[in-house]
Amino acid sequence: MASTEMPLSVTEELRARAGAFVNSHQDVWVTVEDEGELVMAADDPAVLMQAVADWLTEGPDYAVPVATWTTASTQPLYTLRLVLRAASAA
Repeated sequence: MASTEMPLSVTEELRARAGAFVNSHQDVWVTVEDEGELVMAADDPAVLMQAVADWLTEGPDYAVPVATWTTASTQPLYTLRLVLRAASAA
């Protein structure tokens, strides 16, 4: 039976990149969950969307098979979860 789990090295790559990314996007919360799920959040939707665009443009080529947008009444107000896969594996 084939495994559908994201290779650990890709998740680690995303986590390593997240640390540097938040330094240039200080109004954005960034975390990486297991299996290649990038979570970004901000209080301003335009700032959040720009950060996501920057992430996808500046880094390796990723496919985004799943994206989930949520809003909250407490900070951060907007959250976008992206499941990332190497474009060659999509």
